Amino acid sequence: MRRRSLLLLVPVVVAAGLALAGRGPAPSELSPVPPAKAERGGKRIGGNPAGAVRIVDGDTLRIGDARIRLHGIDAPERAQSCSDADGRRYRCGEEASAALARLIGDGRPDCAERDRDSYGRSVAICTVGGRDLNRAMVAGGWALAYIRYSRDYEADEAAARRARRGVWQGSFERPDQYRAARRGSRR
Repeated sequence: MRRRSLLLLVPVVVAAGLALAGRGPAPSELSPVPPAKAERGGKRIGGNPAGAVRIVDGDTLRIGDARIRLHGIDAPERAQSCSDADGRRYRCGEEASAALARLIGDGRPDCAERDRDSYGRSVAICTVGGRDLNRAMVAGGWALAYIRYSRDYEADEAAARRARRGVWQGSFERPDQYRAARRGSRR
């Protein structure tokens, strides 16, 4: 029980630290996206109020035993670094995770499964308080539209890029390319 409580505190502490350091925007600044519903059908996930919510990274969360990959988005990996507008390196993967934690806040994600991935995870559209978390992550610049699987968030990515929000403030390696390079170096 104590370990579960600590796991829930980690994203809150990271988000608070980023906010104090001036790195992360306030939740209201993460995205200009208006609230929406986790629409488009699918099996509901996360309805068990006893299941703890844990952020795995910027595009994956756990609700109880369910591991959920956010549909149509790709966020920097937790260990991934990027460069800001001044060329300084920062841990964009951790910031993406913190952005998702801020969006969820004290809310309870409501997720509609769209598919299952090759790792057996639910691929879902998730909302909190009616706000589409997938869209908000892309609109805030902390995830990219994963057009290999969906074109749902292309316009949100273009707007984030133009406004230089999140990872678009500087330079970064696309998360899929980062993963591919790491897989290639392990061979």
